[in-house]
Amino acid sequence: MARIRSIKPEFPQSESMGNVSRDARLLFIMLWTLCDDEGRTRGDSRMLARTLYPYDDGEDGSVRTTRRDVETWLDELEHECCVERYEIDGADYIQVCNWLNHQKIDKPTKSKISPPGESSRRVARIIEASSTEGKGSSLLEGSGKEGMVAPADAAAPPLEFSLTDDPAHVEQRGKVATKTETRTAATWAAYATAYRAAYGVDPVRNRTVNAQLSSFINRVGEAEAPEISAFYIKHPSAYYRSRGHSVGCLLQDAEKLRTEWATNRVTTTTQARQQERTASNPFAKMAEGMPQGEDHGAE
Repeated sequence: MARIRSIKPEFPQSESMGNVSRDARLLFIMLWTLCDDEGRTRGDSRMLARTLYPYDDGEDGSVRTTRRDVETWLDELEHECCVERYEIDGADYIQVCNWLNHQKIDKPTKSKISPPGESSRRVARIIEASSTEGKGSSLLEGSGKEGMVAPADAAAPPLEFSLTDDPAHVEQRGKVATKTETRTAATWAAYATAYRAAYGVDPVRNRTVNAQLSSFINRVGEAEAPEISAFYIKHPSAYYRSRGHSVGCLLQDAEKLRTEWATNRVTTTTQARQQERTASNPFAKMAEGMPQGEDHGAE
């Protein structure tokens, strides 16, 4: 049963939330309404997609939210140790980490869901795991900050959203990072090679980049992701160039870039605007169909 939950003013300043996408942040908040008083809920992604996004069914041109979308956002949240996913007797569950830092529960009811244990824990689940992906060297560069932004005033109390230094959370973060690096190794290698050729320097790789690459792979597929990422670096779009062909833009336009790579037809912003003007101008459409050099207005 859905519950009334609260959002603290510190939430937007959370470093963990700054490392995930907007969609992941929204999912995290909506998960709270499903969680029991100990921060646990069912974790089946198909159920979550239908329960939390009932109007995102793709009908009448509306947004379609799928179980894969939910899996992608859960990957991001788990990477930041915001949630922990686990299985019991084949069923999926979610534990919100540091639940009592997020919610103040009056007269809590004992959870009917068992807590995660070593035998049930699932770290960084991969939707379409590949048995052929090679293992790359560890390139993760942590920020050295575990948790949220420290208060500006050293004398002020710490933000309630701060992650604890619980060894279990620290160990989980390390395991998730290693899994993510291994999964994204081929895509990162292709992206980095093309990036060096274009810019003459190595691209930055950190926790955020790893999470973005993992989400990108979820959206386009593990087999095609390396080639699409290399194609993206060569894309002539002024928008991409102005942002240094960042991995964030790669993730943002994943499906568009995949289509352009597959069809070998690149559409720049200028071309897209021209096509839009042509589509809305019936006279431009007529002109496009006329043979060059022929004046159809002459009698």
